[in-house]
Amino acid sequence: MILRRRYKIENVAEKKRNEWVTLFVRLFVALVLVFFSIFFIWYAIFLSSHSYYRVDGASMVPTLNADISPSKFDEAQGISYDCVYVDKKADPKLFDVVVINTHQKNADKTNKTIIKRLMATGGDFVTVAKTVDQDGTERMGFFRIPKGTDRADYLDEQGLLLESGENGYEIYEPNSIWAHKKNFEQPLTFSLKVKVGGEEIENEYDYNFYLTFLKQYGSENESFGYFVSSTGLLYVQVPEGSFFYLGDNRAHSSDSREDGFRKVEDIVGPVEIVIYNNNFFKRIGTFMTYFFKEVEKFFAR
Repeated sequence: MILRRRYKIENVAEKKRNEWVTLFVRLFVALVLVFFSIFFIWYAIFLSSHSYYRVDGASMVPTLNADISPSKFDEAQGISYDCVYVDKKADPKLFDVVVINTHQKNADKTNKTIIKRLMATGGDFVTVAKTVDQDGTERMGFFRIPKGTDRADYLDEQGLLLESGENGYEIYEPNSIWAHKKNFEQPLTFSLKVKVGGEEIENEYDYNFYLTFLKQYGSENESFGYFVSSTGLLYVQVPEGSFFYLGDNRAHSSDSREDGFRKVEDIVGPVEIVIYNNNFFKRIGTFMTYFFKEVEKFFAR
């Protein structure tokens, strides 16, 4: 009798434990389903305003495709490690990495796009010229005078953009002559003399930049706005509604130095998410991290 009663008590206790376990499992499954439902709804909304692009080649190393080794830079077209999602509805800011529509077609008839860094916008003055440090080290420099700046007594040292992290990014081998050599027969730089106060001053420019923008200076074919600084540097003005872009791996990037300015409407959008060394699990992990950050931002409002 006592054993039978004890058995009943133990059976009731075990039954209650099973009920609690079942309830816990059901709650857990319900929470997981609710979470993934919210996530997939968010993901569907995200895809309505974002587009996926594969990063191709070495022009944005080390920012993107950093796994491409320097020995492969010259033959890196078609090599891709990373992918990005761009916000099609966001306005790109200066120095953002952006996806640009080239209005050309790939072999599969899709629009060909490139991924570069936005370096200057309409009204800015830019030039790409060689500089020499006090210790004699030769470097290539990107100079930018922002739109609206009083250029009467502008110091070129203010226009030289420091690209070693201080502007939020770092170019590949910034301490070298990083002029892009389109083919192996052309020089890296071109010397150009201009008159400043009756005196001729000579500076060296990126060769492709010279051919695209500076060669027509002072000729009948002059079609850009120019500015000559007190040290003889020749700047070209970005037309309104246009922009100037560069790749971070300057010695292995075809960009505005060769292609010229592009229209602002050619920008698909700024890069918002980068998936490094892209694979399915990396993509899921990156999106989950991004999702939680968005949730945190939402509740922090």
